[in-house]
Amino acid sequence: MVDEISQAIDPFFKLFNVVVKWQRAEKKWTDGAFLDLNSEVIEGEVDEYWRELYKIQKFFNNKFKKLQVIYISMMSGCIRLKKNIQLEGY
Repeated sequence: MVDEISQAIDPFFKLFNVVVKWQRAEKKWTDGAFLDLNSEVIEGEVDEYWRELYKIQKFFNNKFKKLQVIYISMMSGCIRLKKNIQLEGY
């Protein structure tokens, strides 16, 4: 029974964890010291969040369509940030 409960909440835990990590990283990128920013590191982190969200998306697409707003919003943020990072490299 404990395993069943653990499996049932795992996707929600993963989503929550990604959201918290994203919020902390985004705050550091936008409010932190500009000279501490490294576009390659940021791009790697954004790619990691994107992969995690993509995996989570499959579960929520099938079972909880109302929660799509959360990961769609984060994926949009990833896209927006990646565009800004690419502009900085030129």
